[in-house]
Amino acid sequence: RLPWCVFSCVSSSYPGDTKSLISQLQPLLEQYEVDAYFNGHDHILQHIEINGVNYFGSGAGAREHKGVNTGYSGLKGYQEGEYGFMYHSGDKTSLKTTFVGQSGKEGYTCTIQK
Repeated sequence: RLPWCVFSCVSSSYPGDTKSLISQLQPLLEQYEVDAYFNGHDHILQHIEINGVNYFGSGAGAREHKGVNTGYSGLKGYQEGEYGFMYHSGDKTSLKTTFVGQSGKEGYTCTIQK
């Protein structure tokens, strides 16, 4: 088994979840014990964890957006209302993700342990 299984479907913001990815891809991510899934588009930065899979959405590079459903099940962290990006660093036992806003200030940070 690889130290990490990363795949680059869920969203707490507009336009929201992609139902076909949830019904078709999410079961495979869970079955094969994927640690992290990276996607973009929703114009925010977000981290959602569902059934052991960490979903990182990075879409704040092209447009500012507000409107996160803060009650979304599994939502761990988000950044909205400004341009931004996230970066990742890791080794065999941990993967750290940090959100960065347009001013360069770091915001939400999380570390996943193996």
